Amino acid sequence: MKGVTVIIPIFNPDSHRCRNLNYIIPKLLETNIKVIIMEQSNTGKPKYDSSKYSNIDHQVFYTTEQYIKKSWLINISSRFTDTSHIWVVDCDFCTDFCSIDLKEVVKHDYTQPFNYARDLDREETELYISNQLKNVSYYNGLEKIHRHITTYGALSFIYRVEALESLGGMDEKYTGWGHEDFDLFLRIHTPDTGPKINIIKNNYSVHLWHPAPRDKDKTDVRNKEILTKKGLIWDNVTNIMLKYYYPEWHRL
Repeated sequence: MKGVTVIIPIFNPDSHRCRNLNYIIPKLLETNIKVIIMEQSNTGKPKYDSSKYSNIDHQVFYTTEQYIKKSWLINISSRFTDTSHIWVVDCDFCTDFCSIDLKEVVKHDYTQPFNYARDLDREETELYISNQLKNVSYYNGLEKIHRHITTYGALSFIYRVEALESLGGMDEKYTGWGHEDFDLFLRIHTPDTGPKINIIKNNYSVHLWHPAPRDKDKTDVRNKEILTKKGLIWDNVTNIMLKYYYPEWHRL
């Protein structure tokens, strides 16, 4: 069925991530999109209380894994919806969800719903979620080109279920934090495929602050090794972004 379902993958969310979710979810519900929380749990019980929302689906998956299995959560999410597209939203990501033209989105296999972003610090996040942060200075792609924020698959992305499945889905060898987004981006862009992603220009987003995950650096190094062993080259992400999506940056 044509349409879009939002999934929010989470794992043992702390109080900061729960607070962020309490801000993000009502904004998502304003779009009238179906929302599914995909929660990975070491106890089999949810840590995020979604009972205040009568119109979202909250799935909880018991696992002994000590790190988030985001790729796995994304891969199994299609079992819980019959829509043609799935919109992955991290619990620390926020944008003007209502501004996204979903009728346009479903025409594409892959969509990145923003191209301007800002990492908020702790104080800025508190102001933002209380609607008191004014005059946010957003980074553009040029300033953040070496950051994952500009890469399809990071923080928030939309995909046609059949398109992702035709690639073999997300690679579940990546657990914890880092590089699963680079992996997906590079598999979408095999040599000389041309632009494959619909990037919604002039849409602004923020990355809400939360404490750094435990062992983040450790999993980042391990995941980078997985990427390298697959013969995928991180620098090609930048090259592809410049070649297909932001050629004007070459002149800056």
